[in-house]
Amino acid sequence: MNGIKDREYTIIRSISLSATVGSLLHLIWEVGGLFTILTCAASILCFLLTPPQGVKKRMLFLMTSACSFGASVNVGLFTTYLLGVDQGSVCNYLASLTMIFGCFSLVSPVNIAKEHPLL
Repeated sequence: MNGIKDREYTIIRSISLSATVGSLLHLIWEVGGLFTILTCAASILCFLLTPPQGVKKRMLFLMTSACSFGASVNVGLFTTYLLGVDQGSVCNYLASLTMIFGCFSLVSPVNIAKEHPLL
């Protein structure tokens, strides 16, 4: 059961990092638009069509879709907006997101102890 837990957290960390890299690409070089949205959709489609035995391919498609989603217009503009406003209000805007991640961190060991994988 420990291996499943490590894999789940590795996948979640990798996807978050990939979306962050895509968002930074949008912020620095203004990468994004229709191409990244289509790339994200195509990567998700390829992810769903790849058999479960192709773990490396599935992970590659998942990371590509997360990076494309991070570089898409919505996430990039959101990041640009948050860097342009007062930083005190950013903490207020992101409080609910922080609470969601906190609840996930508290509930996941209980869920793992019940032997129900999260993903």
